[in-house]
Amino acid sequence: MNAVYNSHILKWKNVNWPEEERRLLESIQSCKGKEVLAKVRQGDRLVELPSPNGNFSRRLQLEKINLKAGFDLELITREPCMAGHGQPAVEPERPEDFVDRADYNALQWNGERGTGTLVSNRMRNTPMFFRHNGMNADVMDLYAGQTLFLVLNGGSLEGFDWSRLKKPGICTFGVNNGAHVLRPTFWTSVDDPTRFLRSIWQDPTITKFIPMSHFQKPVWDESKNAISKSQVKDFPNVYGYRRNEAFQAAQWLYEDTINWGNHGKRGGGRSVMLAALRIAFLLGFRRVCLLGCDFYMDDNNRYWFAEQRSKQAISNNQNSYRIMMSYFDELQPHFLNAGFHVVNCNPKSHLKAFPMADLEEELRAAQVDTGATTVGMYVDRYKETKPAAPKPNPPPPAAPKGAAAPKGVSPAYKTSRPAAVSPGSGRRMEAKTLGQMISVIRASPLQHQPFAHMRLESMIPEDIYQELLENLPDRRCYIAPHRTPGAERGADGRLRLGLSSSEISRLQGGQQKFWSQMRTVLHDPRLESALRMAMRSGLRQRFGGHADSLKFQPRAELLHDPEGYCGGIHSGTSQQALILELHLPQDCSQSDSAATRYFRRSESGAFVAEKTLDFTPRSGHAFVAGDSSYHGLESTMTEDRHRNALLVTYEIK
Repeated sequence: MNAVYNSHILKWKNVNWPEEERRLLESIQSCKGKEVLAKVRQGDRLVELPSPNGNFSRRLQLEKINLKAGFDLELITREPCMAGHGQPAVEPERPEDFVDRADYNALQWNGERGTGTLVSNRMRNTPMFFRHNGMNADVMDLYAGQTLFLVLNGGSLEGFDWSRLKKPGICTFGVNNGAHVLRPTFWTSVDDPTRFLRSIWQDPTITKFIPMSHFQKPVWDESKNAISKSQVKDFPNVYGYRRNEAFQAAQWLYEDTINWGNHGKRGGGRSVMLAALRIAFLLGFRRVCLLGCDFYMDDNNRYWFAEQRSKQAISNNQNSYRIMMSYFDELQPHFLNAGFHVVNCNPKSHLKAFPMADLEEELRAAQVDTGATTVGMYVDRYKETKPAAPKPNPPPPAAPKGAAAPKGVSPAYKTSRPAAVSPGSGRRMEAKTLGQMISVIRASPLQHQPFAHMRLESMIPEDIYQELLENLPDRRCYIAPHRTPGAERGADGRLRLGLSSSEISRLQGGQQKFWSQMRTVLHDPRLESALRMAMRSGLRQRFGGHADSLKFQPRAELLHDPEGYCGGIHSGTSQQALILELHLPQDCSQSDSAATRYFRRSESGAFVAEKTLDFTPRSGHAFVAGDSSYHGLESTMTEDRHRNALLVTYEIK
């Protein structure tokens, strides 16, 4: 019996056409084979549309599919190939075909292929990585949202302290022979395997990505100064990929092979850097820091490692750099739109397409704190324990005779809650919290309806969140209530406690220390930088071309919405640019009753709820503030419930 890979099926459930039209059409265009068939199910109605590429939305409407209601979609590709719909597979000798035929022919399907997998994103259309026997290796998004340090071997790295890249949490990607000292997490090449040191191939700790056609090629044996009998497929931890040589910026991130530049017939300009960036994106990394990205070479500035380069080779490299600069100018808007942020950590680099970043700050944000103790970890976390009897609160200290309490606050405004003891050092807490916040922001997708915003989950490390809840100040510590725009008349106003030094000083010692540390985190410029980068397109939509040059002033404060409070619908002010809110409930019991709603305004002027952001522990949201960023609380806090949150407002200086 011969098993044949005949069809590839892509399923979408409950399609929201207004929001997902572009993504669906891109997926349809990427389906290539002898025949493509779309099956659409809405309620009891099932429609089949052959060759769905042409005017798909109009064809759906003609088939009485309601585009305003959800529907299920199956895309079935018969005899998948590199050709278009209804065309035979591309013949290798066709001159206009820039798929690397050696890679393509090296890929042999083995065994029976399952179909009908429900996909999570459009990159699941086609397998991207393979073992030497052609079996699919699914490593997509294994590092979703993480930061990667891509080392590109420029002469600026001569004398670099490689131990800086060996700390916990630091993922590195090397190319070519630069890996012989770095020993990176990942490595790739595009040239013949005999050009690279055998020790790289031998190292099982390096995950290696190579063109499919290289599996059957030998490597170089330096000890014998001869070609080895061992082939690439004989070495550990190696994955293959298929290349193409037709650069197209608009589809570069999502095409079914990995582009590394243009064929000579298309003007040339190929580089392993392109392959490395695409692989990084496929692995799920969403922030890539470039090291050694000099984009310049002469007789005195070659590679950081020993290697001869002829004048012709230097000239060829310089020409490649020039072409690559134009590639990256084209790619950068697509990178930003996909939430893929590339930064250059070499201030002297000739590549200007990507923003500059400080390497030390990037390393600090990516590093994982390993300072916690293992003592007490081997316990049953789910075993019910009898809670200790609460200790009676001591009476609050009386204010000095004749001293006036702050406006709107009882004279006994010092908290009567015992201050929690911090389990770790302040710097460790700050670094851990800041690192997690930045990682979550970088990994969270930017959404544009009804206005630019991000939903944020797990923003605060769990142990620090428990400490935060224990350190929430007593209600009497908050200053006079102020009314949120649109709040109901007669309702108690929202209470606030700014995290300025003067306001924190009203707290007791343990709480003073904790909230001073939290203020340091929330006012850190790296947090602002992460938010600005993640919401760049939304900021540009509001402020235009000068959005990147605006200076912001962060203002952090604690919010307490008491019983009876109902925050009405309101928008941002002209001075506000970004707003970050972190939810601080004890549990999930208020997920809906205390949720924030986003609204749009209809033509009649009425507010229409577009999105609900559940009020759950450690969650939050951020949005670009403006005159159309309508948001608010629809529910009123009940008698026995209240709402705590952290708010950071970035105002224009």
